[in-house]
Amino acid sequence: MLHPSLAFLVRGAGLAALLFLALHPKRLAAADAVLHRTLDLNIGETQQVAFGDGGKAQVKLVQIEEQRDAVINSLAGAVVTVEINGQRGQVSCGNYQLPVVIGGVQVDAPAVGAYMKDSGFDWWVLQKDARIRVWPAGSPWVTPGSFLYPAKQRWFASMTWYSNEPVWRNRPPAAKVYYHAGMDISGAEGMIEVVAATD
Repeated sequence: MLHPSLAFLVRGAGLAALLFLALHPKRLAAADAVLHRTLDLNIGETQQVAFGDGGKAQVKLVQIEEQRDAVINSLAGAVVTVEINGQRGQVSCGNYQLPVVIGGVQVDAPAVGAYMKDSGFDWWVLQKDARIRVWPAGSPWVTPGSFLYPAKQRWFASMTWYSNEPVWRNRPPAAKVYYHAGMDISGAEGMIEVVAATD
């Protein structure tokens, strides 16, 4: 159980899961197969990807529509238009977005170049207009059994704060936005058990 002096905040759930993998070789071996392919694309650019199952997909970035906060002008999200295997569709780039099916594959857009333009922290190292990830149709997003949720509670049972969520904008002249890079979860003090990465 957690220290009773304060309600807990678990930062870096992804890091905890990676530590768990490092200390459990069988799970690490199961996670070696990369299920998705990542492409950094400029608007109008097309790339072809090949999956581990032998399938292929042709991906083109068509357009990006930014969605900004009306008060501080931070990037609240973006609508990314892609064309995959000849089929055009839209993917939402923002918080808590899951992959969608377009052109017979699963696709998401975890980041767009606008994050780099007004952020003081470059978590993405994105040199082009958007980052696109694609999975084969019907594929899981990660290898089953490769990650362990670090709290014994149902997924999304608590308040969360996940990647790319705008946190604050500095005052001029810097006027930079901090987009959250960690994965924060919470739980009830003294009731939710945290799973350690080591024995």
